[in-house]
Amino acid sequence: MTKNRVIYFFLILNFAVTGVYGWGDQGHRLISKHAMNNLPIEMSAFKVWADTISALAPDPDKRRKYDSTEYSKHFIDIDFYEEFNSYKMERNLNRLKEKYSDSVVVRMGILPWNTIDNYKTLVEVMRSKNKDKTIKLMSDLGHYIADAHNPMHTILDYDGPQTNQKGLHSRYESKMFNRYYDEIVFGLKNVNPQNIPNIDNYVWDYILASHYNHQLLFISDIEAVKVDSTYGEKYYEILWYRTKFLTLQFLNNASEVIVSIFFAAWIEAGKPALNDFY
Repeated sequence: MTKNRVIYFFLILNFAVTGVYGWGDQGHRLISKHAMNNLPIEMSAFKVWADTISALAPDPDKRRKYDSTEYSKHFIDIDFYEEFNSYKMERNLNRLKEKYSDSVVVRMGILPWNTIDNYKTLVEVMRSKNKDKTIKLMSDLGHYIADAHNPMHTILDYDGPQTNQKGLHSRYESKMFNRYYDEIVFGLKNVNPQNIPNIDNYVWDYILASHYNHQLLFISDIEAVKVDSTYGEKYYEILWYRTKFLTLQFLNNASEVIVSIFFAAWIEAGKPALNDFY
């Protein structure tokens, strides 16, 4: 690691806000429920698990309180890496660890590799017809996929301290989300599974797409603060007005990806019938 990278890394450690979570319990339940209700006709029987998987969707955040390995699974600060900033991101986890060390890579988040590993495990447990493990993995995967569709989970400055916007993470994905929950529900659309020729490329593609949308959130926060620096109702009205379309796109895209990954895993597992799990 270069000297500048080392300095940058330790600066970021000072900015770390370990209490920051994903879309919040309500958001994760909503995304998971919407995805399960949009399973393709071939998997429609599995919709009976929708309520259970939705209820379990916040569990990965809860595990962060007692499982030290959980925290890094929810994000990747991809703009930390020299490779990414040179438009040639190294996707091999072992090679990244060789260059930056295991501790640094874990600290920067392992979201893509964790998602891919969970997908492969889901295929295995579906193939073995293990109901409990299948439900758990589906709920966990839905959570990690939803996290990836919030750009704040893909950047070093994930809570705004570098730009004097500290607290943006929770203002956007929790406080604004909860205020406009009814409009968000109304804005959800039916989604269909995409074909996934390569799970690795698919996961990296949606993470990169999410990352490149982060600037709108920072700009919208700046504009809202100009009008209401106390972060009152007017602040959230402006933040919602400026980010509504993109936020709904994030949530619909997350649901589509969840459906696509569940469908792909089910196919790869041999298309087991729901009755096989009982």
